[in-house]
Amino acid sequence: MDDLREKMKQLIRLQECDIKIRNAQAGIGENPKRIEEFSEKIRKIEEQVDQGALQFEECNREKREIDRRIDDVESGLKKSQVKLSNIASNKEYAAALKEISDLEREKATLEDKALDLMERKEELKTAYDSFNKEAEENKKRFLNDQEKIRRNVTLLEKELKKLQKEKTFLRQAVDSNLLKQYDFLKIHKGVVAISPVAGSVCKVCNIGIPPQQFNELIRGDTIMNCPNCKRIIYWGEDKCYNGQPLNE
Repeated sequence: MDDLREKMKQLIRLQECDIKIRNAQAGIGENPKRIEEFSEKIRKIEEQVDQGALQFEECNREKREIDRRIDDVESGLKKSQVKLSNIASNKEYAAALKEISDLEREKATLEDKALDLMERKEELKTAYDSFNKEAEENKKRFLNDQEKIRRNVTLLEKELKKLQKEKTFLRQAVDSNLLKQYDFLKIHKGVVAISPVAGSVCKVCNIGIPPQQFNELIRGDTIMNCPNCKRIIYWGEDKCYNGQPLNE
């Protein structure tokens, strides 16, 4: 009986190792996706910053164009005023006055647009500076998160190598017939091929074990399987298994 319990303890240790390997592999496998998610967030931040810069530059370009047109109108006004002083006929004088009036209205309209664009520029600049500061902070945080993930992957890869070596050693120590059954169950049931029974209930499938079988399990005379999920079972309340993991 003690020999059987020792075989079970070795098998339980192997399963614990396999579970740790699975978890390490899962962690390594999911981290590239998380890194890509952070890369996408960084890309979107950079796009938004670039868009803000483009909006500001477009507004700035429009303001420069309006300023140029105002200069042209002012130049036209000066020419019209000079021409006005040299006109002799009333008809030409009236036409020149109308030209000056039209130019002054155009100048006033352009100056209103220039003022609106100036206010728009200030708003865009304030919004851009605020967003850019926040974006830089977020980008820095995302880059730090990426680096943490990469460091975690490195640690997991080291741990995985260590666990794989441990697994090789543990498999050599497990009874060959028991190992075959374990491998078969692991393929068909996932990593968890062994389950403790506590309170006459299999802790993996949560189905009760019939009283007679439960009594046999407590005696520990033979390897037994859960009548429901078919996993290898052991009495989890047996003191010899203290410290052994129930399941993960």
